[in-house]
Amino acid sequence: MKKKPLKVMIPFIISIVLVVITGLFMLKVLLNHFFVVAYASETYAAPVQEFETMFNHPESYLPYYNLGNCYYQGGDYSTAAAYYYQALSYEDIPQDRDIPIRINLALALCYSIDFDNLKSDTDIQSALQVLYTARDILMEKGYANDEGTGTDATAQQLKEDIDKMIEKLQQQQNSNDDSNDQEQQQQEQEKEKEQEQNQNQDQPQPMTQEEIQEIQDNRTKSANERAEEQEYYGQYDENGEETAGGSGPEHPW
Repeated sequence: MKKKPLKVMIPFIISIVLVVITGLFMLKVLLNHFFVVAYASETYAAPVQEFETMFNHPESYLPYYNLGNCYYQGGDYSTAAAYYYQALSYEDIPQDRDIPIRINLALALCYSIDFDNLKSDTDIQSALQVLYTARDILMEKGYANDEGTGTDATAQQLKEDIDKMIEKLQQQQNSNDDSNDQEQQQQEQEKEKEQEQNQNQDQPQPMTQEEIQEIQDNRTKSANERAEEQEYYGQYDENGEETAGGSGPEHPW
């Protein structure tokens, strides 16, 4: 069997490689088209995009962005945010794609906060950190800024909405702090009152006016009785003989 010349084999190998690359590219295009159609009809095809991440896609960020959208629409905002972060980890993302990724990431972070169950200061502080992160994502490339002159109107509006959420949570935190201070002050007052009551119980209690009057009446009565007794017995000498002007008892002893 004759060996084929090298100059014949090289074009053949190159042709095979090109066919494989073309086939993979077409597969990615078809998968992405299938995902777009499914996404538009609200039948989110996350497994399709997860399969597509296995290939070196020309736009490597795109499958992760699409996966973020899948989980975002399904209400799993934490997972959606993770995929948006993964999409942003790639370099050279076109601005027209970078903006929606950042906006969706900021929205996913905001929606991941359970605003109805922020009870403690720790809960509020954690929510504030998430909101600060979402705001920074929009401001990182100037799509939004504090002056209201961001390069993207949607990003700027979202940033301002986040600022309002931050302000509201800060007011709630201050209100909680005031309530805690008042509660602590009330507890301290009640504790002081209890200590004062305990001290008063250990000390002799002052007599009431009725008790004082009763003692005085008893003293007066006792004094009158002694005076009468002295007056009565003062009419007899030591031998029991009646003194002048007196009439003693028949049996003084």
